[in-house]
Amino acid sequence: MTELRGEPGRTGLTVGDYDRVNAVLERCDRAGSLPEFKEQLVEALQLVLGVRIATFFEGRGLDEAFLDPAVVMVCGSREQRWLAEYHERWSLSDVYATPAAVRRMRRVGAATLTSLGPLPGRAEVYVREFIAPRGLERSASMLLDLRDDGVGIVGMFGTRGAAEPVDVHPAVPILLSRRLSALTRLLPRHRPADGLADLTDRQREVVELVAVGCTNADAARRLGLSEDTVKKYVSAGLAATGCRSRTELALLLRR
Repeated sequence: MTELRGEPGRTGLTVGDYDRVNAVLERCDRAGSLPEFKEQLVEALQLVLGVRIATFFEGRGLDEAFLDPAVVMVCGSREQRWLAEYHERWSLSDVYATPAAVRRMRRVGAATLTSLGPLPGRAEVYVREFIAPRGLERSASMLLDLRDDGVGIVGMFGTRGAAEPVDVHPAVPILLSRRLSALTRLLPRHRPADGLADLTDRQREVVELVAVGCTNADAARRLGLSEDTVKKYVSAGLAATGCRSRTELALLLRR
C-alpha cells in the first residue's frame, strides 16, 4: 500500500501522526469485505491509537447507522455492557448525531468532542451521564462512505492522556476518514461466497492474474489462451464469488 506522506511543518501533523495513520491503513487494506474491514479497523484503532473503545456503526444513512443493532466493537472487559446500555437509553442522544457533529463530519469527515462547542440538552446529558462516568474524556467520530450509498460511523473513545486521535492531532481522524473511505466505497457489504474452490485450476490462474492487475491480453499471453477464453474465465470467477467487478475480485483474492 502507498504510504501517506506530508510535510509535518506545514500540515500541523508530526511524523509520528503520519506513521500512526499509515499503521492503521496497513492493518485494514487487505480486507475483502465490509464485515472483515470492520473487525480489522476497530482492532487497529485500539492497537495503534490506543483507544479504549472503538465502534463501527453501519446504515443506509446517519439516522439508521446510530441505531445499528449489529455494531462491531472492541473494548476492555469492563465495557462489555456499554453497548447494551447505549442501545437501551442513549442512541437517540448520541453527541455525534447532533446537527453540529453531522455537519462537521459531512464537511471534513470527522468530529471530536472538543470541536463541537456547546451541546444541546440531550447530548449534554449523554456526555455527562453516559460518557464521563466511564472516564472517557476524549472521543472522536469518523464518517466513512460505504458502497451503495451506505455510511459507516466509527467511534473512538479514550481516557485523558491516552495516545488516541484527539491527543495526537485533530486532523488525524479527518485524514483517516478520507483514506479509509477510499477502501470502503469498494468493499462488498457482505462476505462474498467462497466460490473460488469451484473454479478449475485454469480458471483460477486467470482470476489470480487479473487480480494482480493483468489485462485480459496479458493473461492470455502468459497462459497461452485466447482473450475470449480469458474473458469467459473472468466472468466465471465473478459469478462464482458474487463479485461485481474485477476490483472486488482482486480484494477478495488479497485476503
